[in-house]
Amino acid sequence: MRCFLQAAKTRLKKPSDFPLAGSTLYSSHMRACRPAGCELQVKQSTFKKLLRFLQYLDAEKMINLRDGKNDKEPMVISVKREHQKYKDFHPWGARHTEQAAKQEQRAEEDAADLTARARLALVLVRTVYVLKVNFLRIPPSRYVEFLK
Repeated sequence: MRCFLQAAKTRLKKPSDFPLAGSTLYSSHMRACRPAGCELQVKQSTFKKLLRFLQYLDAEKMINLRDGKNDKEPMVISVKREHQKYKDFHPWGARHTEQAAKQEQRAEEDAADLTARARLALVLVRTVYVLKVNFLRIPPSRYVEFLK
């Protein structure tokens, strides 16, 4: 429930975000808004299926849901922002979400990769410098021998 409210308050603010497929709400919005280090598994909840969770939200009058008929996916038409639970919910900071944790991890990996490339570049510069110094120490008459 908290991940749904977090997603509704922080990611699904515009009317143009709707209608939204139920699976998209779950996979792209709710999972991204879960607290860092936490799991969000509908199958391990009391609902067991995403459709039941969406039907629960619809019964609580937190969303408008259009049921999928003929094996079509249910669509979330809108979030009812006047609902008391929605009004009372205070989102946790964006830097505390799983998405932010993944971005931070990617940034650390990129920094480590950049550091490794910088070290390699430094080694190459030193190698070129040593070769240049050694080449300049050779008298011009021996250049041909050095280059062989």
